[in-house]
Amino acid sequence: MHAVFEGVFKHLLFFWFSSEFHHKAFYIGRHQREIDVQLTRICVPHDFGRKPRSLEDMKHFKATEFHDVMLYFMLPLVQPYLPVDHFHHFAILITAITILLSESTENEIKLAGILLDFFVYKMESLYGFSAMTMNVHSLTHLSQQVSNTGPLWCNSIFSI
Repeated sequence: MHAVFEGVFKHLLFFWFSSEFHHKAFYIGRHQREIDVQLTRICVPHDFGRKPRSLEDMKHFKATEFHDVMLYFMLPLVQPYLPVDHFHHFAILITAITILLSESTENEIKLAGILLDFFVYKMESLYGFSAMTMNVHSLTHLSQQVSNTGPLWCNSIFSI
């Protein structure tokens, strides 16, 4: 939960929307209003804890909000704006985490590990050296953790 949703995903949002990166290809902050409008218009099923709120409220998001936004809403919202390589990079993260959150076979867990290793490998070339944080590195250990203890949601620190 902390490494993935409140760590890596939040860091990606910072890169994408912080004006500090306005000169970078991955910066999509100029489209934040459009993305926010679409995000806040999403009608969620009753079993979602919260209705999506604006990315401007991100500093107040709970872990479940980062979880829902990352896994269910953000990919189609950023697709028109992110460069293709950054979009695919993000899709790889979502795919791997989705596998590790579900009841998966050992082969699927290995695939998730390969995807996360590739995600980490590409992080520096796509976002720069400053993107290589401890949270990013910790992704390389998640598949082994799932092999040892079961899906990520089985761990007390990952109960979403």
